[in-house]
Amino acid sequence: MKDVLIDTNFLTLPHTHKLDVFNQLSEVIPEKHRLFVLKGTLEELKALSTGKTKAGIAAKVGLSLLEKSEVEVLPLSGDVDNQIIAYATNHENLIVATNDRELKKRLKGLGVEVVSLRGNHSLTRI
Repeated sequence: MKDVLIDTNFLTLPHTHKLDVFNQLSEVIPEKHRLFVLKGTLEELKALSTGKTKAGIAAKVGLSLLEKSEVEVLPLSGDVDNQIIAYATNHENLIVATNDRELKKRLKGLGVEVVSLRGNHSLTRI
């Protein structure tokens, strides 16, 4: 079974790119998998969601989707990118869902699989 750790910016894609990220994750990860976010990811989304900007609205959409989904919350907070790297170094069978260019580069350097946006309308597993 694969564990999929979802980064904050990935949860904004449903609003910014009109993507059903949970269905598309199931398409690019056909094997059985579980979805996770960090507590810090929720904190980031909540902080972003207070604004009326495009980013704020996207964060509200991401929070709403999390409330309706079966995503587990890991009790890790603090700098989310560093927490994801630390978690990834200690867990096999992990895929990280992120669209953060620098984080993807760091994860690939560690040999961690990544799912990210390809073009504007689909996800890819790298």
